[in-house]
Amino acid sequence: MKQQLFDVLCSKVDSFIAQFEQIPINKINDGLAWEQFYFTYFSSMTNTLISSINHLDYVQFQSSVVVPKSVDNICLSFDKNNQLTRAIDFNQQNPSHQLIAKYLADNLEKIRTTKETDSYQKIFCKDVVNDKKYIISGTSYLNSRTHNITLNFCIIEVKTEARPASSNSFTPSIDRSICKEVFEKFIKVDDCTTASASNIANSIGLDLTTLNNNFKYYYGDEMVKHCRKERLLKSLELILFSSDEIDDIANKYGFLNGEQLLTNLNAIPHIDTNNLIRYNKNAHC
Repeated sequence: MKQQLFDVLCSKVDSFIAQFEQIPINKINDGLAWEQFYFTYFSSMTNTLISSINHLDYVQFQSSVVVPKSVDNICLSFDKNNQLTRAIDFNQQNPSHQLIAKYLADNLEKIRTTKETDSYQKIFCKDVVNDKKYIISGTSYLNSRTHNITLNFCIIEVKTEARPASSNSFTPSIDRSICKEVFEKFIKVDDCTTASASNIANSIGLDLTTLNNNFKYYYGDEMVKHCRKERLLKSLELILFSSDEIDDIANKYGFLNGEQLLTNLNAIPHIDTNNLIRYNKNAHC
């Protein structure tokens, strides 16, 4: 995966993981049973995201992922002395798990001193080893009563770009910041069509072909196609992490109604919108 596409993928995963910080927690819930429940919840959510990214071929994900599973989830718990007390699905022989062990050796104490207690706090890092790039993202939970810390990780392995940069004949003529600014305007319009995209491009003195060529370089697809992918992913995020009505979410992101949105989501492998876990503002985890 080219660096510019990898950066977009990192941003998408990072913003998704940040949603876990909004989950309310009942401090009574700790110990093995709770950790296993949250790990299952966390794994379900992150696998739903990656299944969606893969199905949509978001930033050319299908051709760039290393392993068929696409995402790996583990949970590690440490006592107040930073001694490992519990591990779920952790394999010391797994190269990506070794990266997490190295990351924690360098950062566990920092996480303790910089993250808030009694709430899920986002953690994120990325690494490159040989021909693979790794996105390591997750949550930490520091218990103020026991001073135990529990960390849940999702790990994504991505192939680095096989060809040397010199073999890429396209040279962008527009700065990435301009493409991003144009896209942020476009995703807010009701009409996600080629005509609307052309109007926005013309408003800043660009033709749509030039904009699309640059957009493919930075985001892996033309602006309209990327916008449709982004709207579906943002809708999924709201379904999972908000208590908003489905019809309201659909209206916000340009779907005709909630039924059309759910039909699009149900087309994604491993997603059944009838069984998705939704945030309930009246319940406390």
